Amino acid sequence: MDSTRRCIDNQRLPDTGDEPITPHSTTSMSTLSHLGLDSLQRRSTESSKSQDQANGITPTKTVPGGSKPSAKWNPFPLSRLFLIPFALALAALTTALIVLRHASEKNRGFPLVTHNNYLWTYAPTAVLVLVVSGWQQIEYWCKLLQPWKGLKNGPATASNSVLLDYISPNVFSSLWRAGKLGHISVLVALLGGLILKLVIVASTGLLYPIPTSTPMQNITLEALSRFNRTDNIYDFISLKESALDYGAYALIAQDLPLPDGLQPNLAFQRFALPKNTTLNNTESSIQAVVDVFVPQFQCESAVVSPFDLAWERDSDDHASLMFGFNSTVSWPICLLSTNKEFHHYFTFDSSAWNGSGVFSSSRQLYGQTDLIGCKATADGGGIQGGPGASGLDLGLFSLLDVRYNQSSVAGAALQAGKDHATGLWGIQIASITSVVCNATYMMGKTRVSYNFTQGFPKSTVDTSNIVFDNRSIDGFAKRYFSYRLFFDMGMARLMSGNYLSNSMDESAPDPFWRMMATVNGNSTSYDAFVENPLKIIAVAPAVLGYLAGQIVNRFATVDTSHPLEGEISFPETRLTIDGLSFYMMLGGRLLTLVGSIIVLFNHPHDVVPCHVGTLSGSGVLLSRSNGFQVVLRDCMGANFKPSLQGYLFISEPSNACDESVIRTRNKPPSEHPNVDDEPIVSQLPDRWWRPFILKPVAFIAMSLLPASLIVTLEILQHLSARPDGIATSISPEGYLVSFGTRILPASIFTIVSLFYDSFSFNILLFTPFCRLRKQATKASTTLHECLLDKIAPHAFYIALRHRHWAAALSVLAGFVGALFPIFISGLYKFEVVPGPLPMTMDRAEAFDPTWSDSLSHDGGAAVLLTSFEMLNLSFPSLTNEEFALPRLQLPGPDMGRVQDSSNPVISLRLPALRGDLSCTAAEVQVDYNEMNLTIIGSSRTPLGCDVAAQSIQWDLSLRNHKTEEYDEQWVGQMQDLHAQYPVGDIRGSGERDMPFTQDNRPGCPTLAFTFGNKANLSDFTALVCTQLMTEVSVEATISIPEQRLISAVPDESTVKYLPSGPNGQTAFPYRPQVHFDLEVVIWDGDFQFGGFLQADAMTQYPNGLIVWDGFFALMLHPNNSVQPEELLGIKNKDRLQEEILSVYRRYMAQVASAKMRVPMNGSSKSETFAATWINPNRGVLRQNVVSKIVLQVILAVMFVSGISAYLLIDTKTVLQRNPCTIAGMATLLVDSAICNGQLADIISQDVDYVHSSIWGSLAFSLGWWEDENEQERRYGIDVGQACRTETEEST
Repeated sequence: MDSTRRCIDNQRLPDTGDEPITPHSTTSMSTLSHLGLDSLQRRSTESSKSQDQANGITPTKTVPGGSKPSAKWNPFPLSRLFLIPFALALAALTTALIVLRHASEKNRGFPLVTHNNYLWTYAPTAVLVLVVSGWQQIEYWCKLLQPWKGLKNGPATASNSVLLDYISPNVFSSLWRAGKLGHISVLVALLGGLILKLVIVASTGLLYPIPTSTPMQNITLEALSRFNRTDNIYDFISLKESALDYGAYALIAQDLPLPDGLQPNLAFQRFALPKNTTLNNTESSIQAVVDVFVPQFQCESAVVSPFDLAWERDSDDHASLMFGFNSTVSWPICLLSTNKEFHHYFTFDSSAWNGSGVFSSSRQLYGQTDLIGCKATADGGGIQGGPGASGLDLGLFSLLDVRYNQSSVAGAALQAGKDHATGLWGIQIASITSVVCNATYMMGKTRVSYNFTQGFPKSTVDTSNIVFDNRSIDGFAKRYFSYRLFFDMGMARLMSGNYLSNSMDESAPDPFWRMMATVNGNSTSYDAFVENPLKIIAVAPAVLGYLAGQIVNRFATVDTSHPLEGEISFPETRLTIDGLSFYMMLGGRLLTLVGSIIVLFNHPHDVVPCHVGTLSGSGVLLSRSNGFQVVLRDCMGANFKPSLQGYLFISEPSNACDESVIRTRNKPPSEHPNVDDEPIVSQLPDRWWRPFILKPVAFIAMSLLPASLIVTLEILQHLSARPDGIATSISPEGYLVSFGTRILPASIFTIVSLFYDSFSFNILLFTPFCRLRKQATKASTTLHECLLDKIAPHAFYIALRHRHWAAALSVLAGFVGALFPIFISGLYKFEVVPGPLPMTMDRAEAFDPTWSDSLSHDGGAAVLLTSFEMLNLSFPSLTNEEFALPRLQLPGPDMGRVQDSSNPVISLRLPALRGDLSCTAAEVQVDYNEMNLTIIGSSRTPLGCDVAAQSIQWDLSLRNHKTEEYDEQWVGQMQDLHAQYPVGDIRGSGERDMPFTQDNRPGCPTLAFTFGNKANLSDFTALVCTQLMTEVSVEATISIPEQRLISAVPDESTVKYLPSGPNGQTAFPYRPQVHFDLEVVIWDGDFQFGGFLQADAMTQYPNGLIVWDGFFALMLHPNNSVQPEELLGIKNKDRLQEEILSVYRRYMAQVASAKMRVPMNGSSKSETFAATWINPNRGVLRQNVVSKIVLQVILAVMFVSGISAYLLIDTKTVLQRNPCTIAGMATLLVDSAICNGQLADIISQDVDYVHSSIWGSLAFSLGWWEDENEQERRYGIDVGQACRTETEEST
C-alpha cells in the first residue's frame, strides 16, 4: 500500500461533497451520513436544551433566520458566587487572626491543654491549605482566559493573544510578563498564589509554647512584719545605735544588697507564703498590698555665724588640740536670735602639733552633724532639740573649711591665734557651708511583689502607685522619727576612719560626710560641697533615706505572723502568637484579600462561549474561525511563532450568527516581521515540545529530593536522641528560632512540593494527548476532559475512573506534597533543658598587694566585718570570707541574656587574692598580781628579717578585773609588731607612737596574738605571725550583673605567694591593729565592744577593759560558734591558729577588695577567662518522631508515585507545540473533522456540545494523518486511528 494513504479506523468516511474552506485546503470531509449524523444531531439539539440551565449557559440573543441563540461561558471560580464568599472568608480569617493576637497579648497566651502539639500546630496550616486550593482555581482560570480576553479586546498581536501562555511557564516568568503587558488579573492571581504559599510557611510557626506565668490568683499569705514602736526611742546611750550608721554605710559604700523589707528611701512590710503551704515557693511569684514607710526630707541652706574661737592643748595627754566656738544659726523657716551657744569641738592627733606649737597640716575639711530645734518663744526663738522640745527636731549639717598657720584668708568666718612675729593666723575658718534638714515620714499602701523564679526572692515595690494616708506608726510619732534620725548620726563617728591616724586627713573622718562623698561619686573628698549648699541639698536626702531605713527597722518594725490577703502566680507553659509569623500571615491575608477584590472586578468575563480548557471546546471555537485556520495552516512549520507575528487577532461575532469566532488581520507592513518566503506548510519543528520538568535530568534531580530528605530526617532523628539534641539554642524563643524550626523546614519542603506540583501539572496536561497518541479513544475521556481545572481530590477521582494511571499517581504525589506545611509545623521544637553555655569574660582589674597606707586607711574593711557579723549583710561583690576576685567584664549581649534569666550566675576558673599567716609559737611569760596582769612574748628573729635585734618581743599590761561571780578572766589581743625596735622598747608592739612608727621591713613578722585565761597562767598561747598575700586559682560561681561571689572552691595546688620586696621577700608589713581596736563594733543583748567606749565584749565571760580586743571579739562572737575553752592551751594551738586565720582572711579579703584593686589600662596585658553559664532556658532542638514518620511516608509516596507516573506515560513524541497557547492547541485540530465539514457543523450548532450524543459514537486519536490525495501529512487529532509515525502506512 502507498505510504501516503490516510490512516482511519477500519473504514473511510464517505465524502460529503463539501467545498474546501479555503483555496489552500487539500482535505475534504467525507460523508458521515451512514453514522446517523442527522438523527444524532436532532437528539443532540433536544438534549442540549435541557442542559443549558444546569450548566449556567444563558442565551443572550436570538439570531434571525432560526440560528441557535448565542451564549457566554464563565468558570465558576471566577463567578461572584465564588469570589465574594472567598473574599469574605479571607476577611473572616484575617479578623480571627487579629482577635487571636489581641487575646494572646491580653491573657499572656492561651492555656496549653495538652502537650500534644498536633492541634495547635496543624490546624492553622490545614485551614490555609484549603484557602490555597481555592485560590489555585482562581489563578488557573485567570491565566487561561487572559489570552481570550486579549482577543475580545483586540485586535491583538499573536504574543498577546494566541501565543500568550501563562499556564506552563514558571511563576516568576509569568509575573514578569503579566506586569509588562499590564494583565492585572493575572498579575494579582500570581502574586496571591506566591503570598499564600508564604503565608502557609509562616503559619507553621504561628502558635508555639513558651514558659510564662499564670494570671494572679487569690491566696492567703503570711505577714512577717508590721510597723510598730519597739524600744524606748530615747535610749541614746546604747552602742546599738551605731548599727544604724554601720548598716547605711555598708549599703552605700559597698553597694550591698538591701535587706528584705528595705529599698532606697522606703521600707515595707515583709510577707511570704505560709510555712505550712504545699505550694512551690521556689518557682512562684507572690504579691500583696502592704503598708509602706516613706521618709520625707526638706533641706534648705542655713547660715552659721561663729564667734569667740578658743583653742588649746588637750589637758589629758597634751598630744592633741581642742578648740570650739560659739555661733548663731539661721535659716528661712526659723530665724534664731543671737547669743545662743552652739559648740563645735575639733580633736587632732600629735601629727597636728610638732611640739613647737606649729601645725603640720595647712587645711582640713571638717564635717559636723548636730541635732537642733526650732520653736517660737517670747524672746524670739532658740536652738533647742530633744524629746522635750515642743518645736521641730532638725538636723544641721555643716562643713568647715579650716586653715592652719596661713596668712589671712579673705572673707574668713573666724580667725584666732595670730602670730604677730610672722603675721600668720594659727586657726582660720575660711568658710562654713551649712544646710538644715527637716525629716518626717508618710505611711501608705502599695503593691509589693516577690519573684522567686531566679532562685532567690527579688522584691519589687510599685512606687508609682502608693496611696498615702494620714497615719503614723503606733508609738512612733513623726517628731520622734526626726529626733532619732539626727541624734544617732554621731554614734559611730570612728567607723569611717579612726582619729588617731586620720584626724589630719584633708577630709576629716565623719560617717555622714563620708557617705555624702560616696553618693556624690568620690568616697574620700568633701571638696564638692565646700560653699555649695545646693550640692548638699541634692545629695543629703539619698543618704538620709538609707539611714531612715535603718531607723524604722530598728525602732518601728516588729516581727509578726498574721494572715495577709494576696495573690500568687506560678510558672506555666502557654501558647503564644509568634510575632514574625503573625505579621507575615496578617500581611499575606490582607494582600490576598485585596487581590481577591481586584480579581472580582477585573477578571476575564464573557470572553468565551464554551469551556476552552478542553480539546473539544477549542475545536468548537476553531470550527467557527475559518480565517484563523487558514492562517494556522499557512504558518505551520519551523517558523510558526514568527509567522504568526505578522497577523493581528480578534474575537468577535460572525456575520451569520452572534457567536464568537477568531478573526485575523494582516499587520501593517511597518509592524510585519521578516519571514522567509519559502513554503512552510510542510515544515515541521526540529524537535518535540516537552517541559523541562519532564526531561530525564530534571526528573532524576526532582526524584532525589524526597529520597535525600527521607535519609536526612532519619539522620536528624538519631541526632535528636542525644542529650544535646540536634542543636542547642540560647533561648527557645525569638524570631531566629521560629525561622529555623518552622519557617526554614517548611520552605524546604514547600520547594519540594512545588517541584512535584509542576510535575503533576505537566503529567495532567499530557494525559489526554498521551491517551489519544496511544490509541483511538472516546471523547469523554480525552477531548471533553480537563484535569487541570479541578481540585486534587476531584482530579484524582476522575483519573482513576478513566484509568489515567499516570495522572492519578502524579495527582497523588502533588496532593500529599501539599500536606507538607501541615505536618512540618510539628516536626521540630525546642525543648527547654538547662545546660552549659560557654562564654568568655575579660579581666577588668589587677591587684597590687602593697597597701602602703595600712595604718590610716583600710577602705572600711573593719566596718564591713561588723556589718557581716552583727547585721547579717552580704559580702561585697567579688568577695567572700576568704577571697577577693578581680572585676570581670561580660560582653553586652551575653550580659543581658544571663541577667534576664532565671539562673543569672556563671562559673569560671580564675585567680583570686587571699590573705595568709605564717605563725609560730612564741615563748610566754605571765606575771599576775592584785593590780595587773602582765604578759611578755618573745620569738627569734627569722632569717629573712633584716633587723639588728636577734629576737622580737612584745608585752601586754592589763589591769586586773575580778568579778564577784567569776575568778577567771579571758585575754585575747592582737598587736602590730615593729621588729626594727630593740628588745624592751615600748614601741616594739602595738601602735603607741603613731604615726611616727615606721612600717616593718619586708620579711619581718608583723603580728602577735596572745590568748589565755588568768585562771591558768600556763595555758596562755602566743603566736608571732608573718602576713602573706597569696594568689590561688578558684572555681568560682558569680551572679550577674552584681558579680556577687556565690561560691569559690580553691585549688590549693596553685597557691602562689606574692612578693613583698625586691629580693623575693613574701612578708608584708601591714598594720591592721588600730582598725580592729577603733572601728569594730560588737553587741549582743547587753554586752558591747567597740571604739574607745571599751565596754565588756561578752556577758558570759568576765572581761576587763580592753582585755578582749576587736579581733578576738569578732572571732569569739556567738554567731561563729567558737567557744574559748576549745582554743585554750598549747594543745589547741592549731585550732587557735585556724580561727585566727579565718578572721584574718575575712578581713584581708575586704582590704584587698577596697585597697588593692588596679583597673586594667591600655598598657596592661589583657586576660580572658573561659566561663560557663548553666542556661535554664537552653533550647535543645528535638525532632518529633510521629511527624518525622508521617513526613517520611509522604516523601516515600511522592517518590514512588512520581517514578511510577513517569514510567507509565511516554511524553517524548506526543506534542510538537505548547498546547497551553490558543495557537498551539489549534494546530492539533486544523483540517480535522472536528473543525471542518458536516461533523464540525453539527458540533458548532450545539450549545451544550459536551453532552451532545454525537461524541459517544466516534473515536479520536492523535498522530499522523494524510489528505485524501495522499499528498501531504499532518500531525494532529482527528476521527479514527492515526498513524503513529510519519512514515507508517495505514492498515
